[in-house]
Amino acid sequence: MRPTEYKYLFQKLWKWSKDPILLLDTEGNIIEVNKASELVFGYDNEELIKRTPADLFGDEFTQLFNNNKEWSKLKIGYVTKEGVHALAETSCERVEVDGSTSWVLYAEGQRDLMIQQSLEQMKDPVIIHHQGEILFANDACLKMLDLEKQQLLGENMFAYIHEDDQPLIQKRMKQSDKLEGMEPTRIKVELPSRIIEVFVAPTPVIFQDKPCTQVYMRHVQQPSTNAVLEFDGFRLDIENQTVTKGNEQIMLSSKEFLILLKLARYQGEPVTVQTLFESIWGADDFGDTRTVMVHLSNLRKKIEDDNSNPEIIQTVRGIGYKFEPPQIDSSID
Repeated sequence: MRPTEYKYLFQKLWKWSKDPILLLDTEGNIIEVNKASELVFGYDNEELIKRTPADLFGDEFTQLFNNNKEWSKLKIGYVTKEGVHALAETSCERVEVDGSTSWVLYAEGQRDLMIQQSLEQMKDPVIIHHQGEILFANDACLKMLDLEKQQLLGENMFAYIHEDDQPLIQKRMKQSDKLEGMEPTRIKVELPSRIIEVFVAPTPVIFQDKPCTQVYMRHVQQPSTNAVLEFDGFRLDIENQTVTKGNEQIMLSSKEFLILLKLARYQGEPVTVQTLFESIWGADDFGDTRTVMVHLSNLRKKIEDDNSNPEIIQTVRGIGYKFEPPQIDSSID
């Protein structure tokens, strides 16, 4: 919501906005926040009010707050309660809400650019489609499919899905939960010179002002050694989405498995919470890292020996999380 355009509605509805909004006094002190702010920053209402915007946004906050333009924007970083850094397109302006200044985290106008830049940096192939029409494909996808961008953009994705799998995908699209997306599955993709099998994990995203689907993909090799990630006694079966630790099979939800898979593929390297969110949930709710943290907490409870001292999914303060395989003697019966 743009306060400059809808000031009256803003005064009535800002607390229910999905964008984090902090109300500040004329000196820049936080006096009130909405629920979205609590979810994004990880602090509750009372904790946020005791903090300063500089605690969350650093020195760049002063530059934005003191900008004399009627509507000022700046892409700056923020830090969550867990010490994880993320990036947001932020804006600050004065609105008449008890004489206070509003602080609004908002990605309008930059949303599509942010999504594209984020997905282009990913090693995993990704497309975005609207009701089947392909609107975006990253370089990793073009490389996997061995196609040029002009061969994909604007085309109907069903032209590339093998006819054996089209009824299943059409049915799943109609039945999919719009908030969670479809469950991952395997399909055959028909290319000009060959047919390949692809693991797909779709999630909803707003792109070009349309409700779209962002589809993460992975080429399934046959025979596929990549279908299984195996460490010392710790095994991820990608095809069946199962995890085995020692001789124990651990039941994970689809999102928990995708988080673990993403971290495992970057073994020993830190992955930001924002990267996890954008690659698994989609980037339509920019900066909503709290969703990832809740799933990470549940995931740790299931796979760690001591959840209070996690060794498999480790926090890299100020950056994100990394995967370190456990030391297990897999020969023990």
